Amino acid sequence: MSSLKRIVWFPILAIAIQILSIHTVLSQSQNNAFLFHKCSDIEGSFTSKSLYESNLNNLFSQLSYKVPSTGFAASSTGNTPNNVNGLALCRGDASSSDCRSCLETAIPEVTTQYLYKFFYILVIYIETAD
Repeated sequence: MSSLKRIVWFPILAIAIQILSIHTVLSQSQNNAFLFHKCSDIEGSFTSKSLYESNLNNLFSQLSYKVPSTGFAASSTGNTPNNVNGLALCRGDASSSDCRSCLETAIPEVTTQYLYKFFYILVIYIETAD
């Protein structure tokens, strides 16, 4: 097989394995749980009780309100240098209440673990077994 074909197949295989792994976990489960996170390599310098924190709380409120009805929301609040951007996405087969429940689980985790440490954060929650 040519090296180009191997390069193309590797990402496809990796994605397939991840999907199968997630499906296996989801088939055994009913509760929200942390699955994965990826943070920037650059540390932030944000402080508690700042305009940035206020904007972040506003963003979380907007996302929590918008996402359950459609399954997706993107929002931005504040002005540079305290601008905060975010998005949330629920699985297409998730009910509105499951989507809201997942966000209610994820947001406190993000705020307590990662809030002031990084410029960007990717956090994935799924339904998992107890």
